Amino acid sequence: MQKPTNYLLTIISLLFLFQIAYGQEELDIQIIPKWEKGDSLNYIIHKEKTETVNGELVKSNKGSLMAKFKVLDVAENGYKIQWLYQTDFESLGIPEKYHDALKDFSQINVVYRTDQNGVFQEVLNTAELMTNLEQSLKKFFSILKKEEPEMADDMDFAMSQTIELFKDKQLIESIAFKEIKLLHGLYGNYFTSKEKETYQEDAPNILGSIPLSIKSSIWLDNIQADQVAIIKKESEIDEEELKQLIGKIQSQFDLKNKEDLNSVNIKLKDRYEMHFDLKTGNILKAASERIVDGQDVKGKTLVKELVSIELVK
Repeated sequence: MQKPTNYLLTIISLLFLFQIAYGQEELDIQIIPKWEKGDSLNYIIHKEKTETVNGELVKSNKGSLMAKFKVLDVAENGYKIQWLYQTDFESLGIPEKYHDALKDFSQINVVYRTDQNGVFQEVLNTAELMTNLEQSLKKFFSILKKEEPEMADDMDFAMSQTIELFKDKQLIESIAFKEIKLLHGLYGNYFTSKEKETYQEDAPNILGSIPLSIKSSIWLDNIQADQVAIIKKESEIDEEELKQLIGKIQSQFDLKNKEDLNSVNIKLKDRYEMHFDLKTGNILKAASERIVDGQDVKGKTLVKELVSIELVK
């Protein structure tokens, strides 16, 4: 069985850095919070990633961790929130030899704010988080270089490029704390029917100032007897824009053995589902699934990444 090239696998891996913004598309169901100062909620986060090559499962990782959501302050223009979680490296499939290098991220305290409708605005302690991330990356790559000294130069370059990328505040918000974006993804929306609304939206481009064009659909799927609204959304990036993004990834990371983009076909889709309690204004459950379907002259790779958060009662 021929396997897809390392080039294809590298491109697919890097595409999991790119985050489609869930966006607020105004559509008489109102998705807004009813939080008060001091409110505290516990969530469990599940993560799972699978990789299939030519129909054969070659990699599967999954794990869980607990997170605490606390409202630190309430103002007329929004909320100040703490998101505190304990990372279980073992359950996430990270080998023990890397745990010490990542210890600064064993417990992560994120402080951020939203507007009055619960729409995410910004992380407030980004500088502290970026410093910890940079220190952890340096320790991590130091271990890798000892394991594969012949790759030291390539690893130094990869580390410098990764650190440079994470100096972008918007990027670190969307990548490192995607669970927060997932939790707040559809706050601020209004629904007047169950009809599917299809529209174009812009998403941040991790490698440039020009946003990417995304085709999205959003709809109110159901309202259960217990007053829980189920909302769904699907997004897909334009294929031509995706090829342009891949070309920029080639240049940014100086990938070896670059292939003709015409020989590579990649599709990227996101699916999102949220269960919202209309009585309390809390998210009971939210899940996102990213599907990257890649094919080159040597084979096909399908990678799925599922992230879900669920309220612990």
